[in-house]
Amino acid sequence: MRRQRLAPLLAAALLAAGPVLTSLPAMADVLTLAGGREGGLWSRIGLGLAQAVGSSAEDLTLAYVASPDGVINAKLLSQGGIDLALAQRAELAAASSGSAPFETPLGGLTAVASLGMAAPLHILMRRSTVEALEIETAGDLAQTSGLTYGMMPRDGLSAEIGLGVIEELAIVIPETERQARLVFAGLRSQLTRLRLGDIDVLLAPIQLGHAAVAEAAEAQQLTALAMEEPLREALALRFALVPSTIPTNAYAFVDAPTATVASDLVLAAKADSDPEQIEALTRSLFENLNQLRAVHPRLSGLTVQQLASIARAEGAPPLHPGAEAYLMARGLIPEPPEATN
Repeated sequence: MRRQRLAPLLAAALLAAGPVLTSLPAMADVLTLAGGREGGLWSRIGLGLAQAVGSSAEDLTLAYVASPDGVINAKLLSQGGIDLALAQRAELAAASSGSAPFETPLGGLTAVASLGMAAPLHILMRRSTVEALEIETAGDLAQTSGLTYGMMPRDGLSAEIGLGVIEELAIVIPETERQARLVFAGLRSQLTRLRLGDIDVLLAPIQLGHAAVAEAAEAQQLTALAMEEPLREALALRFALVPSTIPTNAYAFVDAPTATVASDLVLAAKADSDPEQIEALTRSLFENLNQLRAVHPRLSGLTVQQLASIARAEGAPPLHPGAEAYLMARGLIPEPPEATN
């Protein structure tokens, strides 16, 4: 039944958002885990999670499913076509509230663990433009008219966050100019536009040290703008983001910690997944942390406390009962108060 139900949902995702690759075993009682595009960072993490759990939980098997992004994953999870998914906490918060890019609120979403892996929001400009306009921080953009802004494609949350920056800074772009001065495209395309001067500012959540950014910096001197605290706080509240920094030497052009915001990566589960299976999955993740850290260098510093932080994270979906049971038994979250008459 599960595989029969999964097939049309994945087919719909294929039509809506590009290729979706599946790798499902013949067993019908496995937990399906949706990750990211084949060969990408999330895909490597998803496959690594499946291998780590499979080697340590005798009665639990994860079948990995490649998927376009966390927005599609949240939709599939809500519809019950998959059991587990990787998604940004900000994406899950938007899904629960029905905020863009979701059209209506999605139910049935719960959380298992936070995997860290924050993708900080980068505000990138050419150094020549920054110097010519005497721009020092993101707040200065509000005082600079006529700039063209590049953001990620409109079908994802990254574009909404970029638009949120413009709105929170009260940057005025006349309706007649919006189509020309707001450009939506993929990261590499936007970096090319930035180098050629077709856009002036790139607003995009990007994994630290992304090769495309490093390559663009070799062809054009870039600058990453820091955010003032009021902007960080406004974006954190609006999109369930957290304060973050682009650290010194993350790229050759970053010579001091640059204040920004980010969204962490969450392992989510559909609400009606079997509690015993999810408890076993959670135990496997927490009690085999060294194996999980070995999945990818970006997970090498992951701690038990970070995994459990999802229980109190702002904007996160509620804990799955199975994850909650394990965290309580481990003493990582308090027991609920006993009911009194």
